[in-house]
Amino acid sequence: MDAEPPDVYAVGFQELDLSAEALLLNDSSREDEWIRAIQVGLNKKAGARYQKVKQIRLVGMLMVVYVQEKHADYIQDVEAQMAGTGLMGMMGNKGGVAIRFQFHNTYICFVNSHLAAHADQVEKRNQDYAEVLSRLEFSDGKTILDHNTVFWMGDLNYRLIGDDIIDDTAIRDMATAENINELSKLDQLHQERARGNVFSGFSEGAITFGPTYKFDPGTDNWDSSEKNRPPAWCDRVLWCGSDVEQLVYRSHPALKLSDHKPVSSVYNVQISVVDVEKHRQVFDEVSREMDRLENDSIPVASLATNELVFGDVRYREEKSRTLVVSNIGQVPMQFSFIPKLNEHAYCRPWLWIKPAVGFVYPNKSVKITMTMFVDTESVASLASVQEKLEDILIFHLEGGKDYFVSITGRFVKTCFGMGLEPLLEQKMHMREVPVADLLGADITSSAMTNVSTIQSRVQIPKELVWLIEYITERGIDEENLFMESGTRQDFLQLTEFLDTGSGVYTGPVNTTAEALLLFLEALPEPVIPFLHYQRCMEASNQYLLCRQVLSKLPPLNQRVFMYVLKFLKDLIAHVDKNKLEAKLLATVFGTVLIRPPKDIAARLASSKRSQASASKKASAFLYHFLVER
Repeated sequence: MDAEPPDVYAVGFQELDLSAEALLLNDSSREDEWIRAIQVGLNKKAGARYQKVKQIRLVGMLMVVYVQEKHADYIQDVEAQMAGTGLMGMMGNKGGVAIRFQFHNTYICFVNSHLAAHADQVEKRNQDYAEVLSRLEFSDGKTILDHNTVFWMGDLNYRLIGDDIIDDTAIRDMATAENINELSKLDQLHQERARGNVFSGFSEGAITFGPTYKFDPGTDNWDSSEKNRPPAWCDRVLWCGSDVEQLVYRSHPALKLSDHKPVSSVYNVQISVVDVEKHRQVFDEVSREMDRLENDSIPVASLATNELVFGDVRYREEKSRTLVVSNIGQVPMQFSFIPKLNEHAYCRPWLWIKPAVGFVYPNKSVKITMTMFVDTESVASLASVQEKLEDILIFHLEGGKDYFVSITGRFVKTCFGMGLEPLLEQKMHMREVPVADLLGADITSSAMTNVSTIQSRVQIPKELVWLIEYITERGIDEENLFMESGTRQDFLQLTEFLDTGSGVYTGPVNTTAEALLLFLEALPEPVIPFLHYQRCMEASNQYLLCRQVLSKLPPLNQRVFMYVLKFLKDLIAHVDKNKLEAKLLATVFGTVLIRPPKDIAARLASSKRSQASASKKASAFLYHFLVER
């Protein structure tokens, strides 16, 4: 323990709880237990007393921030946010959580993240980092890098990679000998930062301690399991901002609970403190000047363009364009995007705008990034051509006029977001289907119609058959299936194959597993139709009642349910290798096969407890079928 108690503590955990409930429902019984342990362990020398600022948890990632009580009155604007990068943006144990606050006049943001595992997944780690950085946003529109000082900690999972000369055995020998300089040359994070791929603008202190991963739990011995993982510096702390001095960067090998050794870092950070009297004087002067200028002029903006064209946009593909806005007036301008008449949102759900609000001084400009991203929630209306990638944005100046910006894109047809019946009736791949046919597709119908044209031997959509058979043939023994997402590039290659039927797909199985879940989640009408949702909830505690619900489903939905069920049972038969137990699979698939109608989903969203209860009932419904013979 350090001689001097710190003013601020930020403590981050990863893999705190990997139970099925935590992985999908973000429901853990261990959070309070660890919070109590942290409070007991805080440095209380010299009578230091601490007050908790905030805590946040996403699956196994937990972060909590404390400040000494003497500083508590100067902490304000506290907020916590999260961004999952697992399957469907939430599942699994990857992503990041953040806590930010204003300390006197300095904004500080702490980030705790867990990035993709495995030595060959460096591209996925880079993608996870980029997603956390771009998607994690606070209520005032600020992102992580909009704060004065940022500290980023976590199991970043970057590994030590050798070559033809330096193999895993050599890395292990170098780690045992603590040959830090040579090992540093093999570190993926050093390499990726040098290439400008991740953590641009961040700093990391010199590593003077040995690799912190992977050990046999409870010992100081390198991994002796069948996987025999080579050592690595997975656990890191970096920072971004000026007026930061790192005092200590160390590991704690005496702590042997995990297969990782914890790391910690101590910093001296300069905090801006406002002179209240001077601030009042300057504020009064500026206010008088602003009043004078306001009488002389109104804010005026110049937009580089009033039309942004995105071209072809595919499902789950990010396309960005930049709008440059200049202040050509004589006074500072405050801008925001505002909703159109009778609308609640200022843009469509498939469009992200950063920043959506801001402040620009005269003769200065701001770059506004517009990103189109069609996710699972918006793909159905676009896939059925009920909606187009078109929008008109209102760029509003406070005290000035409004400007209009046209947004257009062309959504590339896909099987994702189409209903079971329209998919079944289509012999062709989606890119070959005339738009007129899509306009006539009843995407919410659950009724069974003519299936004589279906080519699949099991009379279910060919895309679903292909996804399941690919996983069965290539990855039935794969660990972490349905727990980790693939790279965006692999996913786009897979969807291109499914939608065109051209070429051969031989990509990673975990990408196909992700696609299977997204395919089921994107169905406008779930496998268990909305009409039967409430009966599923009521029947979830009795197998016979669950069977009765299944017997009432339309024949197509019954076949799809039984086909998926057989696949899940095949996975369970290989549990010794893939570690996919019935409870975990029921948790993962229950909430995509059984989804609430929009009105019920809206009510559940207002209560985490109700949402968790409904998800558990959906999982219980499926679990009966997985374990009963």
